[in-house]
Amino acid sequence: MKSPVPKSGEEMVLRTMAGAAQKVEIYEGGDKPSRIWLIGHATKDHFGTYMVLEKPDEGRSSAPFIMGIGGFTGVLNTRFPATVDNWRSSRVYNFHDLHDLASVEVEHVGRPLASYRVENPASGAPKLTDLKGRPLPMDTVLVQASLLPYRIFDYEYIERLMKRSSRDSLLAATPNFIIRTKAREGTEKTMKLWYMAYNGDEGGFDTPRPIHDPMRMFAFVEDSLIVIVQRQYTDLMTQPAMALMP
Repeated sequence: MKSPVPKSGEEMVLRTMAGAAQKVEIYEGGDKPSRIWLIGHATKDHFGTYMVLEKPDEGRSSAPFIMGIGGFTGVLNTRFPATVDNWRSSRVYNFHDLHDLASVEVEHVGRPLASYRVENPASGAPKLTDLKGRPLPMDTVLVQASLLPYRIFDYEYIERLMKRSSRDSLLAATPNFIIRTKAREGTEKTMKLWYMAYNGDEGGFDTPRPIHDPMRMFAFVEDSLIVIVQRQYTDLMTQPAMALMP
């Protein structure tokens, strides 16, 4: 606790908190919270946050307090988002140690010659094959580098504003790419990718207008989520097989 709120300002703080505070219940075992905090807005200097404490067996405090964390400068209300998507992990791939990644299959839908599979054995060099398992000529360094984007890959955000009809149309459309990974311990994961239509400015007189958004793509992950991913990573993941050959 940094300080109590001056009596002259209590009414205004409580009135503001009544319309914008977040209720945070803290549980320490059992079905009943040990305490409840109402997290309000920041102080004018942004060095503290207004809060009101409530204890289930004792009731709610009638006075707000200015709270902070020792050694930290800033507001605390941003640490308690009430939006579910802000709490869930955006991680799609998490192979910090690439030895944990057993195989990657990249399907260029409609382009079988561009599709490939990388077998990543626990020891020794990786192997490059087509989707039927037939060996392909490979540059070992390029194939190893193709696995690097899988060390850490997150989506940017979940697409929640898409109309149901648009969502249904997207999922019914043939994806441009399908990526299938298998972890060493057996877990398999599939990610489907679609190009986004370009909605930016028109090009100049001598500049053709792009067909696809150069920055982002749609992806379908976790068998339920349509998310937005950045092409600076997915373009590396979806290189054609020819790019990995000598």
